[in-house]
Amino acid sequence: MLFNGSLPLTRRRCWASHVFDLRATGERGFTSLRLVKVFHLPVPCSGNVRSAKLLCSRSEFRSTVTEENGNGLISAEAPVEGLVPEGSGPQSLWSPGGSLYPSTGGILSLTGEKLSEDKEIVMVRHGLSTWNVEGRIQGNTDESKLTPKGEEQARQVREALLQIPFDSCFASPITRARRSAEIIWEGRDGDLIFLEPLREANLMLLQGMRNVDAEKEFPELFHTWREAPHELCIEGEYPVVDQWDRASSAWKDILAAPGRLHLVVTHKSILRAMVCVALGLPPAGFRAIDIHNSGVSRFRVNRNGEAMLVNLNLTSHMHVPGVMY
Repeated sequence: MLFNGSLPLTRRRCWASHVFDLRATGERGFTSLRLVKVFHLPVPCSGNVRSAKLLCSRSEFRSTVTEENGNGLISAEAPVEGLVPEGSGPQSLWSPGGSLYPSTGGILSLTGEKLSEDKEIVMVRHGLSTWNVEGRIQGNTDESKLTPKGEEQARQVREALLQIPFDSCFASPITRARRSAEIIWEGRDGDLIFLEPLREANLMLLQGMRNVDAEKEFPELFHTWREAPHELCIEGEYPVVDQWDRASSAWKDILAAPGRLHLVVTHKSILRAMVCVALGLPPAGFRAIDIHNSGVSRFRVNRNGEAMLVNLNLTSHMHVPGVMY
């Protein structure tokens, strides 16, 4: 049965997605439905009409959202059986098919050679750490550990990714990422590999300092780090620029691994660099990307080694029970 009409919309804002509770009148009467995961990326609405691509568990459709004071109407045409009925339990929104469009014509090859098959790479930032809470610059030190909340976030990632049959997991050897990976990978049979290029940037004398103290003691360095990180130079080293080389190396190691589906668990700076490298962005684009603790991103890489960004910084799994990717 196809539904075609207007649905009353209630929106609850999540970090990287929206949740809609829908009630629809169709041929069989009144039906209560819920879209557990909707947008690939947050779509802001502020009284204007915007077009948004919605993703259901088994179907894709287009809709127009009209929003006023937090509420609005959604007009859509979609198979009702493709929606997620309320109370039906968790359903995976990940599928091997992915986008309806082929991932060809990318900006560059990450491998420089042909792959034997297409690849899917899911990337996760480590959970909340002690130095995240304290507002300290972490860099590649190993003193910052996962907090209890960070461990819970890692468990939420594990549940959200449960239906994806990964072949292997690559992780930074630094403790906060290593522990996150161990929690997420628990119960799986594939290899858990600790990869040196996935280490966080070395910020040298800034590491371990609270942000407020670093700004007072090294104002020029701190403001360069915040405002033009690609120009940051400490003791003759350019830590952000260096991340681009390491990101390229990490991509090659991961894509050379046997199997089609791989998980990566690491840190924000190297994740930013890996996203930028895949999209052909220079180090000046470092702060164009943000990834929250335990945020999930996904790339599809074709046989030419060209990458397509599918999802960036998904965090619904930490705010909505039962979300699966």
